[in-house]
Amino acid sequence: MTSSSTDAPGGDAAVAPGYRRLLRESFSRRYEDGADSWSEEPAMRLLVPMLTEGLAPGSRVIDIGAGRGRDAEALLAAGHRVTVVDLVRLPDWDDLAERWGDQVEFAVGNFTELDGHTGFDAAVDNGVLHHQDPADYPAYLAGVRRRLRPGGTLAISLFTTAEELDEGVLNRADDGRLSRWFNEREAAELLSGSGFAVTATRLVRRELPGLAYLLVLARRIDV
Repeated sequence: MTSSSTDAPGGDAAVAPGYRRLLRESFSRRYEDGADSWSEEPAMRLLVPMLTEGLAPGSRVIDIGAGRGRDAEALLAAGHRVTVVDLVRLPDWDDLAERWGDQVEFAVGNFTELDGHTGFDAAVDNGVLHHQDPADYPAYLAGVRRRLRPGGTLAISLFTTAEELDEGVLNRADDGRLSRWFNEREAAELLSGSGFAVTATRLVRRELPGLAYLLVLARRIDV
């Protein structure tokens, strides 16, 4: 899940209590209103191919913040087994279940609070981390790491700008939803401090002027 270009810089103001509930309600409303432009954004479809280039056939993948299931569909078509996770269940999931049977499973709720779901070969985060409260980044990434097998891969897409940022910027939309623009150094430091080693990065320009996605592959490391 990612936000639209209506997010504007809002500083590093304290996050109000109940932010997780706000996030769920914000995305529920946008899906209900058909305002999820990111679901069909071409730049959003480039993370999974970057991941699957090095992914063994028949791998187990967890798709965090799967939305309408566009990435899950690509992973399933490539022969992988997929666990679809999001804050809200969407009608599109019924079609995935009908078409792919026991190759796909579903879970609804806050990713960090879900039980089980471990031993995955890879995790896809196509626009989830950058909407979290920054104070929750360590717990979120610890949750991802815990669900991956040793050496498993995290494929993550982060908001950034087309021109390199000196420092990351925290933005706040009118409804209170946060989004952070990362630079490559900041992303690498965050991931390395959470038990991951970055193995590949790619900057993908968006159709929105001046904006881009930073695509990152990172391997779970164990010391």
